[in-house]
Amino acid sequence: MVGQIGIDPYYYLDEMSHDEVVAVMKARHEDYGLISREGWEQTRLGCFYTVAAFGGKVKKPTELFKLPWDGKKDAAPVKVMTKEEALKRAYAMKTNKNGK
Repeated sequence: MVGQIGIDPYYYLDEMSHDEVVAVMKARHEDYGLISREGWEQTRLGCFYTVAAFGGKVKKPTELFKLPWDGKKDAAPVKVMTKEEALKRAYAMKTNKNGK
């Protein structure tokens, strides 16, 4: 897993906190979920155009088959930290850890 996400093995094994590992694993899982979702959407769209080419009465791709995320609203947008914000936060965490 470490090689797949681009984290240095030394950093992963010796320096990452449990919370950081959990955050990395959660982000990796969400990333794979998006890739899977995109693949299913492409499949449904391909089926839609195939059916439409042969005179099908389908008006929208969602009429062909339902997917688990159909009809669900996306969650609120996530605020992404800038590089500067992430560095400030990491520095603050490091100084708090060393100050104890």
